[in-house]
Amino acid sequence: MIIKKTIDNPHGLSTKQKLVIEDMAQGIKKGKGLNQRKSHAKIYNTTSPRSASVMAHDNMVKPNFREALLESLENKGVLGVNGKVAKRLSEGLDAKDQLDNALFSVRLSYIQEINKVTGVYAPTKIDQRTLRLSGQLPASELKDKVDSLRQELEE
Repeated sequence: MIIKKTIDNPHGLSTKQKLVIEDMAQGIKKGKGLNQRKSHAKIYNTTSPRSASVMAHDNMVKPNFREALLESLENKGVLGVNGKVAKRLSEGLDAKDQLDNALFSVRLSYIQEINKVTGVYAPTKIDQRTLRLSGQLPASELKDKVDSLRQELEE
């Protein structure tokens, strides 16, 4: 069943989806972290942790659900310019010990995590191909074939 987007429901979510988002956002705001499975089990009244995990995955892959969750986290002051996450990141990037010396290992960890999230550490794609030939060719034909394959690879 597809729920149409309206002014009152800009993301086109079901009532249960809205309640799950509210529960997850409240948990994060209270410092309990993001527990998708627990929120889904609570709202959908699932029979097993596995079914709650499946429901959580199904909802989290929907763009409208993720957008609504991000919007809710921003409205609750968790995300955004002056949000809780921005403040914690700033604290981590400026980490110092009790003697006011810079904690470079902590700062590096924060920088690495930010880069992972933003995609700076995107994997490099390498095109690898293998060609196996078997046959009986005279040496001159074999040399010609190898040369033509090298030229093809260089293009």
